[in-house]
Amino acid sequence: MIIQKRTVEKIAKALENEGWVLLSAHYRNKRIRIRYLCLKNHENEMTWSNFQAGDRCRTCSVKKITEELVKEEFAKVGWILLEEYKNTKTYMKCECSKGHVFQTSWAAFIRGIPCKRCKRGDNVIKEILKDVEILKDVVKTR
Repeated sequence: MIIQKRTVEKIAKALENEGWVLLSAHYRNKRIRIRYLCLKNHENEMTWSNFQAGDRCRTCSVKKITEELVKEEFAKVGWILLEEYKNTKTYMKCECSKGHVFQTSWAAFIRGIPCKRCKRGDNVIKEILKDVEILKDVVKTR
């Protein structure tokens, strides 16, 4: 297998095919970041390896989080936003699908952190079910 060595010219050509401009003057290897200018004139860095894997401009790909988006995403899981959304880390009052009112941040929501009361209830139910299984086993062995 012949490994084709990448040169600045070959990388510049590949970026050019996407409508981008290579800003780096040197290229060492696929794990070292190269600077580029995307179609929308965002200046950023990425590794050649990431580019080959399909990654593109991170500025273009960042989705702006709006209050409307938060409401839509909350609604998908049955939650309701009860106060104004400010930013990803600020806590906001909301209501879960079971009617529990609590505070969470967008960052916590997208990490999958649930309503604490629902989570606590789920854990209690799991413990009760474990105890029931243990009791069944004890009764069977007698």
